[in-house]
Amino acid sequence: MSIFINSPRLKPAQEIVSINIGTGKKLETFRFEIAFEEALQTAMGKLQTVHFRKLHKAHQEGLEIWFAQEYRLLPVKMRHIDRDGKIDAEAIITDIRVSDE
Repeated sequence: MSIFINSPRLKPAQEIVSINIGTGKKLETFRFEIAFEEALQTAMGKLQTVHFRKLHKAHQEGLEIWFAQEYRLLPVKMRHIDRDGKIDAEAIITDIRVSDE
């Protein structure tokens, strides 16, 4: 996922941001609501995250991504919402290994 690579610089005062994302079929502009300083409980303990929630109309697919502030904004949780508004898939991090070398 390359959302942060393609995104504008975020400021804590921003609540909604538009981001161009290549979906594999076409380039689309998605609007995300952003929550800063959201705690997320994981197998690694509690992480402070920046939470992106894709704004979408009824009967459209949704997406949520949590980026860990302690780990250079790596995505640590992803959730896909189906067209009926139900969680279709969810993945949460269990381990991160980072090296400065």
